[in-house]
Amino acid sequence: MFGWRGRIGLVVPSSNTTMESEFWSYVPRGVSIHSARVPLREVTPEALRAMARSAVEAARLLATADIDILVFGCTTGSLLEGVEWEKRLSRELEAASGAPVITTARAVVEALRTLDVRKLVVATPYIDELNEREKRFLEDNGFEVLRIEGMGIVDNLEIGRLSPGKVYRFAKKLFAPEADALFLSCTNMPTFFLVLFIIAVFGSNILYEMIVIGLTTWPATARIMRAQVLSVKEAPFVEASRAAGAGSWRILFRHVVPNAIYPAIANTILLIGNAIMIEAALSYLGLGDPNMPSWGRIIYEGQPYVVSAWWISFFPGLFLVITVLSINFIGDALMRIYTPRLRT
Repeated sequence: MFGWRGRIGLVVPSSNTTMESEFWSYVPRGVSIHSARVPLREVTPEALRAMARSAVEAARLLATADIDILVFGCTTGSLLEGVEWEKRLSRELEAASGAPVITTARAVVEALRTLDVRKLVVATPYIDELNEREKRFLEDNGFEVLRIEGMGIVDNLEIGRLSPGKVYRFAKKLFAPEADALFLSCTNMPTFFLVLFIIAVFGSNILYEMIVIGLTTWPATARIMRAQVLSVKEAPFVEASRAAGAGSWRILFRHVVPNAIYPAIANTILLIGNAIMIEAALSYLGLGDPNMPSWGRIIYEGQPYVVSAWWISFFPGLFLVITVLSINFIGDALMRIYTPRLRT
C-alpha cells in the first residue's frame, strides 16, 4: 500500500518539470507524494500572485487524499510579498487542506538557520524584480545577503531545461569566500547532480561524500521528528504534566522527546541503506574516494571480466543487495514497533 507511513500533498506550479521527480528520489519507503498543479507559465510577480490564489483550491483537492502534510513547492511564489505574505498563505493553505503546511520559503529559512548560516550568496534563474523581493525576504528573516544574481529567465519551462553544468558555472561565478552558504533558489532547477558537483570541486574524499549525503537526506528524518513532536505535545499526559506545573524543558526531555524519537530513529536506519547505495553509485561512476574500498568500484572494475570471471562483480553486488535489504527490514520492523497505527 502506498503511503502507509505518510502522505505528502504537493502543490506545484503547472510548468515545474523537476520537483515531483526529485521528491520521489528522496522520500523514504512508505511515504507517497500526491500532487496538485496550479497554473504558471511565466515567472513574473503578476503570474505568481495568480498562482498563489489558485493554490488554495489545490489544497482543498489534496485534502481529499487524506494527506499528512502539505508542501507549497514554489520559492518566489511563497515569498513574493514578504514575511507576512508567507505566513498568511500558510494559514490559508492549512485551513483549506486541514493538514500542517510548509512553504518552500519557510523551509529555506529553517534549513539556513539549522546550518547556522548568517551570510549567504544567492543564485537564481529569476528576473531582477523577483531577486530584489527574495533578497528583502531573506534579510527580513535575519540573513545578510552578500550578493544575489539571476539569469533573467521568465519562461518556467526554460528553467526546468537548465543543464546542471550551466547552473554550476553560474553559481561558482557568484560565490564569495566570506559567505557561509550558497543558496540555489528555485524548485524547478535540478539539484540531484549537486552531489557530483561538490565532489568534482572538492575532490573524491570519503569525508565530503558523507557530509553531502548527510545534508541531502536529513530533511526526511527532520520532517518525521517534527510531525511526531506536534502530535505528542497535544497528548493528555503532556497536558497533565503541564497542569501539574512542570516546566517546558522538563516536559520536552521527560515526555515529548522519549515518545517522539523512535520513528525518527527507525527512519534514520532506513536512510543508512539509502546512503550505502548512493556511495556505491558514486564509486561505480568513478567519483568515490580512490583510497577507500567500495563495492560499487569493485563492481565497475569487474565489468570487463563478467564472462570469464563473473564472481568479481557478482559477489560485491550480492553483498550490497543483502546489506541494504537487511537494513531496510530492520528499519521497517522498528517503524512498525514504534508507530502504533501501523500495527492495527
